[in-house]
Amino acid sequence: VFRMHSPTVWFLDNLNLDWCGGKVRGESTRLSPENRRTRITLHADRINVSKLLHQIGIGMDSGGAGEISGTIPVVISREDGVVFRDAFLYSTPGEKGHIELAPSKAVLDAAEESVSTSLAVDALRSFDYSWMRIGLNTEGEVLTAKLQMDGKPANKLYYSVGRDGIVKSSQPVRFQGIVLDASFNIPLAETLSLITNE
Repeated sequence: VFRMHSPTVWFLDNLNLDWCGGKVRGESTRLSPENRRTRITLHADRINVSKLLHQIGIGMDSGGAGEISGTIPVVISREDGVVFRDAFLYSTPGEKGHIELAPSKAVLDAAEESVSTSLAVDALRSFDYSWMRIGLNTEGEVLTAKLQMDGKPANKLYYSVGRDGIVKSSQPVRFQGIVLDASFNIPLAETLSLITNE
């Protein structure tokens, strides 16, 4: 729902979108070429986690089930393009979920950089969670997605916990519970192209 204030100034009074299996609502926004930056806060309700992970470029989820809600502040400018600032999405308390992630190339490359990120990527190939939080921020041409969740991998993993923290193991270990905390840096252009193509 929008209205014209003048030929160059418009007010977006109400925005409702179907996105990633859920609903997104936008707050009232003034659109004008005089604005150097246009700020829009999107309120996401029951977004499908699997589809969201695909949209932001983390990977394909072929067997997941779970929903996430929260706010996505977006700033659009000619200089910086699309910028996400402190977006925060979280699972509904008491509702569990499941992820079966086939990681994207960017995520696999990130997994090479640290053992803890590698563990997170391998665990997310089949992971049952009791709660989840996702934070989104951009810096320049990079979208950083921070995933936090509590649960357990469905499969054994080739990692163990030693005196020096998490290390790779030659023998598979079944984790009874684990809190995953991983950040992934995705090229923003890749994320926006996925959103445009959906």
